[in-house]
Amino acid sequence: MNGTTPAPENLPKWEGGPLVDSQRAALPQPVAADEVTPARTATMSPAGTLDERADRSDASIRAAWALEFLARGTALRVAQQAELYAAIDAHCASPDTVWRSGEEGVLARVALALVLRPDFDERAFDAWIARHQDAYRELRSSSSLNTALLADVANRRRVLTELCVLLASEDASDAAIRARDLVLRQTG
Repeated sequence: MNGTTPAPENLPKWEGGPLVDSQRAALPQPVAADEVTPARTATMSPAGTLDERADRSDASIRAAWALEFLARGTALRVAQQAELYAAIDAHCASPDTVWRSGEEGVLARVALALVLRPDFDERAFDAWIARHQDAYRELRSSSSLNTALLADVANRRRVLTELCVLLASEDASDAAIRARDLVLRQTG
């Protein structure tokens, strides 16, 4: 025996026992890449155990890295920049995902990469900031606490705060200065 599997005479004690079965049921089961489909991920419960939320956080950080890669790429057209801002918003609006790996920093780097592009779409950036302002106003004017909107606004604010720090440390192009001033007015 190599120390990782029980001896054959002890196998019934391990397999099928209530403790083993309860632990196995509590752990996320490995999934082959071909089993993950949009239909399956769309039906996942928004709630779940902390481990399930951590798994969604890992998927979220990987998706944010992919967005950053796209934002830095030369194939991205000006018209597609608004879609990347919408993807940032979608990540922020996910209250069932626990951000634990610096997702706000990676999402801020997506926005930074868009701001620093030579073909920076200022209108898309302004619209993105305006959506945050609208969500914040909606949260403040609500008569009852909307936890999903609160999580959305808080996550967006974290991203904007990170973006402000990143913009302050960059070489000051006109677009970066304007974007930084707009973000400062929003988060200040």
